[in-house]
Amino acid sequence: NIISLAKAAGFKTYWLSEQETAGVADTAASRIGMQADENKFLNTTRALGKQSYDTDLLPILQQYLQSSKNTQPKLFVLHINGSHPIFCKRLPHSVPVSFKNQEMSCYLATLKQTDDLLKQITQLLQSQGSYSLLYLSDHGLSHTRKESDTVSLIHNNKSKQNYHVPFVVLSSDDTQQHQQQAARSGFDFIQGFAEWLGIEESSLKKDYRFFSETPMTEELQIFDWTQQRSFNDLDNDEA
Repeated sequence: NIISLAKAAGFKTYWLSEQETAGVADTAASRIGMQADENKFLNTTRALGKQSYDTDLLPILQQYLQSSKNTQPKLFVLHINGSHPIFCKRLPHSVPVSFKNQEMSCYLATLKQTDDLLKQITQLLQSQGSYSLLYLSDHGLSHTRKESDTVSLIHNNKSKQNYHVPFVVLSSDDTQQHQQQAARSGFDFIQGFAEWLGIEESSLKKDYRFFSETPMTEELQIFDWTQQRSFNDLDNDEA
């Protein structure tokens, strides 16, 4: 997994989480996070009756950055809620926009909140010197009640939009923006992760580089919660 690979390559690892530590969708990720050299799970705060938010990870990240001044390479994983339903629950403030209905307004506000979060993380990293930041989501969303006044977005397995996720890399030595068009599969993420960190591991090598325009040599597949199938067979849930 991403933590064991980074540790084997000499990285000191940190896992900061706003997600639950146990549950159908949470236990596997938490087990990986527990393997990090340092970890912090904010849901222990919620157990005491206090709501926490993605932005609460910032002072923890800042503290770790300030206390880790050695030259050892470091991997910080921030496991956030982002724009995961229920949208309004993800916001520590009132919703500044109005779109369609309350849920959709909150959804747009969570996008802005994550954008601001990435900006603040970048500013913290800039104070440390050389850095690279990778942001991605583990799944997308699709419409529900699409033609009604109560339209919203849910995590589903029916459409391409549920699997076409945001994936962005920002680095301190970037000189230009590039939008990669070649498709990549989440099944190969560990390959891309190793490539991003500059780690070479023989079992992860493919005929193409993850970060390149070289086409995949196999059909793009997804896991629809029960089986693997072709991405191209999914419906298209247009905005």
